[in-house]
Amino acid sequence: MFLPVVIAVLFLNTLPNITYPPLASFISLYDNFGPYRELNIKDIFIGAFLIDYLVTVIIGIVNKKPQFFFYGLFFFFMHIVVSAVLISAIIPGFFGKSEGRWVSPKRQKS
Repeated sequence: MFLPVVIAVLFLNTLPNITYPPLASFISLYDNFGPYRELNIKDIFIGAFLIDYLVTVIIGIVNKKPQFFFYGLFFFFMHIVVSAVLISAIIPGFFGKSEGRWVSPKRQKS
């Protein structure tokens, strides 16, 4: 779920001069104590994209659906969008008020 955040931090870590002090201190903390201090962009590519695509190709072969070979190229980017949506829904999910029942959205006159 936090893959977009990890990619952003790794990308910002490659920039030579970071002038925003809170960001620079966070990257320093990340480099020294983070669980991903040995991780780089290549590892993310191999660990996420290639493995995800390989599983998609296997499923395409098993189910005899060759269109998955093409669709699988875009699944990684869809996962990033879904991760961003999930991250943006965490705070309203924990602090929003709900009765536990689904309510149909109100229609607006256009």
